[in-house]
Amino acid sequence: MESGQAFIWKYFIVINFRDIFSASSLGNLTLISLERLHATLCPLRHCFIEKVVYFKIILCSWLLALLFASMGAVLYQYKSAAVLYLWISYIVLTLLIQIISYVVIIIKVKSDPRPRHFGSDISDRKLSLTLFIVTVLSILTILPLARWAVIPIGIRKQKIQSPIIYTVYVLYYASSLVNPCYENART
Repeated sequence: MESGQAFIWKYFIVINFRDIFSASSLGNLTLISLERLHATLCPLRHCFIEKVVYFKIILCSWLLALLFASMGAVLYQYKSAAVLYLWISYIVLTLLIQIISYVVIIIKVKSDPRPRHFGSDISDRKLSLTLFIVTVLSILTILPLARWAVIPIGIRKQKIQSPIIYTVYVLYYASSLVNPCYENART
């Protein structure tokens, strides 16, 4: 093996490991919102979903995160600006799915004329509210980095000091490490 190839593989592994948690965090937040949407729109079908299905979905979400992080690592090797567009599109897509899911949930809950007196409906509402709050807090930790990524490089170097950048990264990676663990512990 040539020394250049080992150097490329080292970058690939480091970048892949760095990005897999971020991709998994965003993907799991999206899956949580889709799961809550399914529970709200189809409550009877949702009750009969087996745990095996949840484990398969979690496995697929981690594999998709690995695939996405690998694509980002490969793109970084050849054209580092393309990684920025990849991440921005991924963040916009996942946030759009989450927003649409929770808007539909809110509309469905508000427009449902049936009285909700059963224990399962009340606990389902509490779970949906808790997951909505967790999602909003996670999005608030993701947005500073997304905003920083959109700022042109010349302005970034002039106006943003390194402690601010490190704080943004700490917030982002803290959210990225907590969300996949939360999703896996929930099932």
